[in-house]
Amino acid sequence: MDDMNRYEWETQEQPPRPSSGKKWLWLLGVLAAMALIAGAFLMGSRLSEEKGQESSGTAAAESSEPSRESSGGTETTSGAFTPHIVHSIDNLTIVEIAEKAAPSVVEITTESVVTGNSMTQYISSGAGSGVILTEDGYILTNNHVIDGASNITVTTSDGASYPAVLKGLDEHLDVALLKIEVSGLKAADVASSADLSVGQEVVAIGNPLGQLGGTVTNGIISALNRSITIDDRTKNLLQTNAAINPGNSGGGLFDASGNLVGLVVAKYSDEEIEGIGFAIPIDDVMSILDDLYTYGYVPGRADLGLSLLDITSQQMAWMYRVSRPGVYIYQTTDGGAADQAGLRSGDRIVTFNGVAVSSVEDITGELNKLNAGDTVTMDVSRSGRALSVSLTVGEYVPEGIRASRQ
Repeated sequence: MDDMNRYEWETQEQPPRPSSGKKWLWLLGVLAAMALIAGAFLMGSRLSEEKGQESSGTAAAESSEPSRESSGGTETTSGAFTPHIVHSIDNLTIVEIAEKAAPSVVEITTESVVTGNSMTQYISSGAGSGVILTEDGYILTNNHVIDGASNITVTTSDGASYPAVLKGLDEHLDVALLKIEVSGLKAADVASSADLSVGQEVVAIGNPLGQLGGTVTNGIISALNRSITIDDRTKNLLQTNAAINPGNSGGGLFDASGNLVGLVVAKYSDEEIEGIGFAIPIDDVMSILDDLYTYGYVPGRADLGLSLLDITSQQMAWMYRVSRPGVYIYQTTDGGAADQAGLRSGDRIVTFNGVAVSSVEDITGELNKLNAGDTVTMDVSRSGRALSVSLTVGEYVPEGIRASRQ
């Protein structure tokens, strides 16, 4: 689960504020009806009450409009799914960041049924991290942390454990949304990763080695928008030198205000290299969150209905009984886009969408630009014969979501 070549995977609504115009009309009405001293007293009481409501996080249940506060406040969306979106400028110490953020980070353990070489089955266990997104139990993690799991358990910072249900996933971004049935959790405050700068202090909190939950490491943002390819999927990630270890996957990367700005996803693994870890920018996660909550996946993602094999050497080509290295169709899905277009196992893809193909990454890079329903042209070689094939791209529904609907 954690072996990726050189990379290792590792609300409340607030009452709406009156507009400034309405606020002054109200004040004039008070001044017209009451003495200046009494009016000032009442106004002071009103402002004191509003301030108390903000600090305690109370909300007006009947309000259906999102609330927005100025810098340093909280923005929540309407409806049942309400992460804490904040605009904070506090500079906290590492101790203060840990005290604020650590209760929102959880340990995740999984059990998967694995079939061995002799066709015997056994239970494989895994571990990772997650971040509490809402007080009623929605949790973010990496998809690779829970991929293939038959049982998922979430352990909160107070030591309590809960069974978790997979609510949505996106393999492209490597994000999964879990749900546990509990209320009153400490949800992370979420800030915009677009506001980050290289050199800015950050803190990673997670469950390294699958048994050291709540571990806090600090560092800086080493780079922004770092293009990294993991499992033939290219992502633009945050790079940090905060210590990241197996088991940190799905944990939180927090800014100097203790706000969630990234979801830890991987580290660079090499005996001679230290201090190169990566996190998914939280803005990218938030952009698909409503889809994961509503549909369980991201509608419209392109799917060719095939699996690919990257044959990188002549020796490997001999093993697979093909004439030369290249990108080959390993298998097509019955009724999928490739199957309907007449593509077969063993076809070597020469061009895709007008781009010469030398690796699977070339195809996935172009596929990411397409949407379900688009038409794409592929040039393939079949037993030495050149063919040009046009196909209509299907919609990608993750296997885990398909299985849950059956």
